[in-house]
Amino acid sequence: MIPIMQTDLTFETGNCGEACIASILELELSDILIFGNPDNPEDGKFYCKSIRNFLNKFGYSYIDIEMSKEYDPIDFLKDCWVIATGKSPRATKKEQRHAVVWKNGEIIHDPHPSGDGLKEIEMYGVFIKMNPSIKRREK
Repeated sequence: MIPIMQTDLTFETGNCGEACIASILELELSDILIFGNPDNPEDGKFYCKSIRNFLNKFGYSYIDIEMSKEYDPIDFLKDCWVIATGKSPRATKKEQRHAVVWKNGEIIHDPHPSGDGLKEIEMYGVFIKMNPSIKRREK
């Protein structure tokens, strides 16, 4: 992992998620596609699918796991690269979220210059390393 800082600090169009992906994959921020706004209902499904398709080129799959008050899945995500998203400490509105790189239960990198992290985690975006020896089943 090489820390990459976000270049767009606004909540509406910010690229903290893309900076997290670039950091984990050790790419330049300019090498990462802009996936859309996950908080926009029209973009939400497209966002996750776009990330998954992009990561497949690097041998990863991607799933989102929502947090609940009863269950924190982080204990089951040992040694996985994770993008933790949730309420930003800089947020003035409920829907203003931020993303950080997370591994083994702690923040590894916050792409925002403040380094403030997250006020509250709402979701984990988990990078799953695919096994290249397993071939896809024919439909």
